[in-house]
Amino acid sequence: MTHRSVLMVDLDGTLTDPAEGIVGCFRYALERLGRSAPPAADLTWIIGPSLRRSFADVLDGAADPEKALAIYRSCYSKEGLFAAVVYDGVPEALAALKGAGVRLILCTAKPHVYAARILQHFDLERYFEAAYGAELDGRLEDKGELIAHILGERRLDAGDCVMWGDRRHDVIAARRHGIPTIGALWGYGGEQELRLAGADALCAQPSEVPEAFQLFPRAGVSGRSRRMTDAASKHVELPEPPRAEIRPSTRSAHGLTWDDGYAWIRAANWRDVLRDPSQLPGDIRALLEAENAYAAAMLAPTADLQKELVREMRARLKEDDSEPLQADGPYAYYSRYRPSGQHRIYCRQPREGGDEIVLIDGDARAKGLAFFHLASAAHSFDHTKFAWSADDLGSEILTIRVRDIGRGQDLADRVANATDDIVWTRDSKAFLYVEQDEDHRPFRVMLHRLGTPQGDDVEVFAEPDPAWFIGVEATRLRCSALIVVHGHDGSETRVVDLDAPTGAPTLVAPRRSGLFYDVMDHGDCFYIRTNANARDFRIVVAPREAPGEENWRDVVPHRDGRFIADATLFRHHLVVLTREDSRPRLEVHDLKTGAAHDIAFEGETYALDFETVYEFDTTLLRFSYSSMNRPAETYDYDCATRVRTLVKQQMTPPGFDPAAYVVRLLFARADDGERVPVSLLMRRDSGLDGSAPLLLTGYGAYGYSFEASFATNRLSLVDRGFVYAIAHVRGGTDKGWGWYEDGKLAKKPNTFTDFIAVARHLIGEGYTSKGRIVAHGGSAGGLLMGAIANTAPDLFAGIIADVPFVDALSTILDETLPLTPPEWLEWGDPIRDRTAFDVIRSYSPNDNVRAQAYPAILALAGLTDPRVTYWEPAKWVARLRATMTGGGPILLVTAMEAGHGGQPGRFARLEEVARNFAFAIACVSGGLAWSKAS
Repeated sequence: MTHRSVLMVDLDGTLTDPAEGIVGCFRYALERLGRSAPPAADLTWIIGPSLRRSFADVLDGAADPEKALAIYRSCYSKEGLFAAVVYDGVPEALAALKGAGVRLILCTAKPHVYAARILQHFDLERYFEAAYGAELDGRLEDKGELIAHILGERRLDAGDCVMWGDRRHDVIAARRHGIPTIGALWGYGGEQELRLAGADALCAQPSEVPEAFQLFPRAGVSGRSRRMTDAASKHVELPEPPRAEIRPSTRSAHGLTWDDGYAWIRAANWRDVLRDPSQLPGDIRALLEAENAYAAAMLAPTADLQKELVREMRARLKEDDSEPLQADGPYAYYSRYRPSGQHRIYCRQPREGGDEIVLIDGDARAKGLAFFHLASAAHSFDHTKFAWSADDLGSEILTIRVRDIGRGQDLADRVANATDDIVWTRDSKAFLYVEQDEDHRPFRVMLHRLGTPQGDDVEVFAEPDPAWFIGVEATRLRCSALIVVHGHDGSETRVVDLDAPTGAPTLVAPRRSGLFYDVMDHGDCFYIRTNANARDFRIVVAPREAPGEENWRDVVPHRDGRFIADATLFRHHLVVLTREDSRPRLEVHDLKTGAAHDIAFEGETYALDFETVYEFDTTLLRFSYSSMNRPAETYDYDCATRVRTLVKQQMTPPGFDPAAYVVRLLFARADDGERVPVSLLMRRDSGLDGSAPLLLTGYGAYGYSFEASFATNRLSLVDRGFVYAIAHVRGGTDKGWGWYEDGKLAKKPNTFTDFIAVARHLIGEGYTSKGRIVAHGGSAGGLLMGAIANTAPDLFAGIIADVPFVDALSTILDETLPLTPPEWLEWGDPIRDRTAFDVIRSYSPNDNVRAQAYPAILALAGLTDPRVTYWEPAKWVARLRATMTGGGPILLVTAMEAGHGGQPGRFARLEEVARNFAFAIACVSGGLAWSKAS
């Protein structure tokens, strides 16, 4: 223990609240001094742990309540003598530190609290040096300024100091100056508050402080390098992380050659592994299992926290939740859950009410399977049959089955290698589906007739170009189906007559680069949402017999900045979902009169969605509305009468009060001057002092808009002091189509710089501070996580990269992978385009890992994931460990029996969320074993 170290001691104890602060002191004084009304000169006390006692309790014990009240009032003033909160054992701890040569300086934001008479009463002058006088009172805005004043006046190096405090603001203020901190658990603040604030050590009683002080012997101790892991200061033996073998391998392109020593982690038989995970080679399996074991050991200190998180998140779910009934002809269809059930149960009942019929019981179908996901379902038009698709591997290779509703039995039909698209023909004797090829690409629409083998199915349409996907969807009018061919550079639609499904489909408009359009069938005409001559889309109408572009006529004209995100069509009304500056709106258009009106909503930022409506000839629109502090509400809206009827309200979590939370829409200034929207949720009692930890999430790809919707799970973080923020970065359509185009191809780096700009803006506005942010993103959002880890690691306490697309260059250079050719239109073609190669290589996370300190990283993968293959995060983690110079740890968790979406069961999914949240909490609170590792 070096005498150069300085202990900053805050023993203030928060006396400013007359209902809770000084009253606790007063009661203890009555007991300790044995007096009913002590004179003002004796109002200096050593008090015990309880500060939260009511004034009424004090008066009950006083012989002279009026005199006691007068004394209390005289003390609660600047001129009066304030009580010093000096806990039992503190003087002894100070004596031990003083005897060891530690220089002690009292640090408080309220100088008048510590009058000289109090210090003299306790004979504590030998423990303190007065660092300032009463003349500073009122000129210091917060504890941080006070520390800066002391460091300057005493000419101290922050690295020579240690802060001892019992409140969050003490810890945050010290960390801003790079001063290690000891959190006093016996004080006014609690363990959770101090952990979230980032205390470097926690002590349960004053006698532990001298021992804790030895953790910080000299300047230069960085953040979390010697943090104590619990109040008892127990040491934890850390496991060694797996070290993946480097096997010489190189790649070449455009005259360049580079090493790829972890290429072997990609199984040569990866296609087989997608269909049968047991085919994974032994050496790769051993690596992934070792990684899982290491991550489990490192996360072990959070086991109780994870269980607690699961319990509270599950308590917010309605165990027997159900969808509102949706009428279709003589029946009403819906899905529900049974209490403790993991999977949906699809049901129907007579439209006017009656007995329920279970169509498909997801729990029963999942029984005995390691993985089961009920992907889609569709009843036939005559209501006698029910088709459904399921995935039992996580590889999204689905099998479609059919149930005879009347007999309550499954038919013998099995359609394998399908997607989740199912459209019945008008006679209800066949259905259209999409078949996947061996590379997992949806490539053709097939017709399956009931009672025939799949080998006899008829091809309706095939797409030979691997750069395009294909899908089939029903129309509300039900006389037709739509075959949609789409890519990242355009779309094309063909119309299938469901009375003659094997006839040649009718092309609406031929594909061309940059043209996107969606078709809605209105019988004698088509309504079309398109970006033709309209960057933010418009709605046009075209005759059925001649639907080409030359015949498109405006119904909802284009307006720059108002993005038409979606539309739905009924016989008499068209409803359009728009978005401006990330705020959604619903516009209702009367097709007969041309009149339009908006549906009004409250809130700065919120989410809107169309819900299922089967019938065409209705005035009822069903939609859902929620905000980050308002549970989802589902409404039926009568487009003619403008009457809104609530048909379902998401269960309000126990004890949840929307008024206790604040939702804000902020705008951060990007490097190039663009305004990046940020949706934010926080508790109303959270201060803007930079002390709060913050979880910042983002995506920014494929035009996907990140909705500011309600999610009960987030409350587990926010109620623990976190701010939850969504960065609506470029690459999504949060601000329109141009926002998407500014975050793809050569402009992809805007996504990453936007996210960093948002983080810095939130720090600057006091929502959090540097090193207090945990970033989260999945899939293409995982690419974002990898990029910001390389370029701004110091901003983040941790990063959660969920199925991250981090080996971007290698993947997009390999056209044998199933999703690579379509991705060229999103990211660029690095095989044929040197400029695209250089851009992707400049940000590809695995190719830009460098010798620097990284924050703690939790990478998540799925063995049977066909979208982001398991080897991408595995290679990235191996390279990070081999290259980084400090920080971490780097953890990899691979779901050995799941794919891109993780576990499908609603409660099993909570365990994954709890693990991620526990990691985030630990990153900002030092609650994991790695916090003692150098």
